[in-house]
Amino acid sequence: MSMIHAGQVLAARASMPAPEHYAPLMALLVDTVRGTIAECAEAAYDSLSIAAARDMLMLDSEADLRAFLARAHPDWSLEGDRIVFVSTNEPKSEKIPALRLISESLTYATELERIV
Repeated sequence: MSMIHAGQVLAARASMPAPEHYAPLMALLVDTVRGTIAECAEAAYDSLSIAAARDMLMLDSEADLRAFLARAHPDWSLEGDRIVFVSTNEPKSEKIPALRLISESLTYATELERIV
């Protein structure tokens, strides 16, 4: 997913046609986009400045970034003004989060069924 598409998804929250109907699905979609961006950053960098991570993830404040990291990536460490990613000896391409992908797909299908 390119940054343009990720930005469009994150910006779409403000222009939902019926927020009372689409808010749960949009929340899941935004979390998924942020998670994907975070995983790509982890694969691409050894560390990243807090400001750069906040911009990449399109979060409003450093406090929001810290909350996201505590919830989604507690294994990453904050050292000064940088996020240091956990390095593993296993190549990234061999790690496929199958259970998470199945769970998210089922959740999306359920939400889409509710909308339709």
